[in-house]
Amino acid sequence: MDDPRLDLTDLFAFSAPGDRTVLIMDVHPFAGEGDALHPYLQPWTAVLQHTGG
Repeated sequence: MDDPRLDLTDLFAFSAPGDRTVLIMDVHPFAGEGDALHPYLQPWTAVLQHTGG
């Protein structure tokens, strides 16, 4: 990719109290204050599927 705004660097998922899941995603690691995400990344939607016990 030639556009660093499309750089998805890390994805973390872990369980939290109350049968919840926390999802953290890092994007655009070299962004400065006021930099915007690429238009294709707005808005971001995450779809999670739980298939187990």
